Amino acid sequence: MTLPNILVLQYLKKSGGANPEVLMKAEQFVRTGYQRLLTFEVAGGGFSWFGETPANVMLSAYGLVEFAEMAKVIPIDDQILPRTRAWLISRRLPDGHFEEQRSAHSLRTGDSRYALTAFVTWALLAAGARPAEVQPSLGYLLDGLAGESDPYALSLVLNALALVPERKSEAQRLARRLLDGRKAGWAPARCTLVSSSGQTGEVEVTSLATLGLIALSMEAGAIRDCVRWLLKAKDAAGLWGTTTSSVLALKALLADQCRQPIADPFKGTVKVTVNDRVAAEIPVSDRTYDVVQLVDLKEFTTIGDHRVSLTAELSAPQVFAVQLVSSYYLPWETPGASAAAPGPLSVKQTYDRTTLAVDDLMKARVELTSSGPASGSMVLLDLGIPPGFSVETGSLEPLVESRTISRFEPSGRQLTLYLPPLQPGRSVTFEYALRARFPIRAASPPSAGYEYYNPRIRCDIAPVGLEVR
Repeated sequence: MTLPNILVLQYLKKSGGANPEVLMKAEQFVRTGYQRLLTFEVAGGGFSWFGETPANVMLSAYGLVEFAEMAKVIPIDDQILPRTRAWLISRRLPDGHFEEQRSAHSLRTGDSRYALTAFVTWALLAAGARPAEVQPSLGYLLDGLAGESDPYALSLVLNALALVPERKSEAQRLARRLLDGRKAGWAPARCTLVSSSGQTGEVEVTSLATLGLIALSMEAGAIRDCVRWLLKAKDAAGLWGTTTSSVLALKALLADQCRQPIADPFKGTVKVTVNDRVAAEIPVSDRTYDVVQLVDLKEFTTIGDHRVSLTAELSAPQVFAVQLVSSYYLPWETPGASAAAPGPLSVKQTYDRTTLAVDDLMKARVELTSSGPASGSMVLLDLGIPPGFSVETGSLEPLVESRTISRFEPSGRQLTLYLPPLQPGRSVTFEYALRARFPIRAASPPSAGYEYYNPRIRCDIAPVGLEVR
């Protein structure tokens, strides 16, 4: 989550007027993230998922972008950018393209050499590389441009070309080719470099296309359509599904805001009503137009239909984005609560016993099965730690050594396990131990498994009643 924090800090510094305490907290988050990112650098250069060899080209390019953005808001090691640029360039093949060395953590991206080359080239340029240093890769991309049809790869190329003044005409032609009569919303032809597909893949591609269009100062109407598409694609939490898709969407929206003229002075009120009853009256002005305002409507959540209306009284016409979200709790035992259609991911967790005494050990058995063409991405398991229990981390370390899992992170009430990509039709089973610390009768907390880069592919785990005497 470091890159989102960097974008927030950049925005706070550009917009001005931020509370110094908020700025200090944001800077601390970024500094902490910076130190953590350094731990993933591999001896000899580059970065990998967990700091192990071999280094990963795509992750190294992604890290390079993070460090370049970070350098705009906090001091960093002045050698990290040139060192990572040099390592990436050393991985370039003679014809200019990049390939990923396969490893236990390689993602399912099909034949992604063209897209990978475009991404690495863009990252190098964005992090200060001279056009001459990436000329072999630019030549490779331009040579293959006519035969490439994947909007994801084309959007990456667009952003790379947009950073090379001598290639502006080619970039503009590519932008017009991407638009080609459509308004907004592009889907990748295959999984993205971070294994996104479906809605999150569309957000990635549309965000990349928007960034390229803004960098080239293309038609304002086309950019506006893209921005509206991204705003409509937000989820209930105000994000876009995954870290990567959310980061790219935020970058696109911030880039759009930076190109806009400063808002003319205005003031007014937005009134929110439910069934003609006033729920809130929100004062707005040119100084607060970009502040997210939350209105809690829970007192109106009664059975039946409801009409929500917004009325604005403003000194000048304005455009506002509005999102109505809802959440609810459904007990697991409720008919239909767990009757979702089977998906490409199946996760079960069982215990060797459910009644035990204080200080007893309990073994948890996890079974993970992948099926269908959408599987094969890195999987995360968020396993709730039952109240009154603690995880015996010694039972997890052999799983890391055997590469059954890549990493584990116990944190209070939850145990997070990172698993290597699981190919379709394969399954993995393992056990870990928990110790009963206090007498208690409770159900195991919410637990789920999901694809890291496509969290809509998930499976919730049924709770189990436990008793410690």
